[in-house]
Amino acid sequence: MTNTVALETIRLLLDKADAPYFTDAEIQTFIELATHDFVEQNYSRFETNQESRDNLRTLVVEDTTSITSDTVAYPADFRYFLSANVTINNISYSLKFYQIDDVDATINDPFNRASATNPILVSQGNTLRIIGAVPASGVLRYLQNPTMDTTAGNQINDLPQHTHFETVNIAARKMLANIDASKQFYAAQAGETAAQNR
Repeated sequence: MTNTVALETIRLLLDKADAPYFTDAEIQTFIELATHDFVEQNYSRFETNQESRDNLRTLVVEDTTSITSDTVAYPADFRYFLSANVTINNISYSLKFYQIDDVDATINDPFNRASATNPILVSQGNTLRIIGAVPASGVLRYLQNPTMDTTAGNQINDLPQHTHFETVNIAARKMLANIDASKQFYAAQAGETAAQNR
């Protein structure tokens, strides 16, 4: 869906006599918020639901250049970790992603201790750290942040085309909730002012 169509659709969905006017920039902000909400909703079901995988398939990145040492900087467009494989001594290993507090517990665990044949991955600051071995190469798979485009004739984001109408509907619902919340706030404020003037 192009930005022009998205703006027209949202204005049509909000077409009420008492609805305030939203500028194109304000609507674009709501579309961006809706896009991020859509990604969050689908990521929570990503590994268990084919529909969610299809909805986010254009955001999946396979980066073969970033893993060449035991410390990997997060890519600039990184959103969520999916998986990682490394090659050590010409053998490929799948990295297990550990929470920081679980790393200490594995030190004394002979079955899960990080080693060259059982490397683990931990997030520390703005880097991913591989514990147990220094890989020669590897592959990092992750979901990237969606890219927004506000140019009139271009697509609203880089999600698959079939998701755009749902994203626009989420944006319209957010805008309606914003309008309703404002009305309730002003009504409550007017009631307080009236009560104070008595």
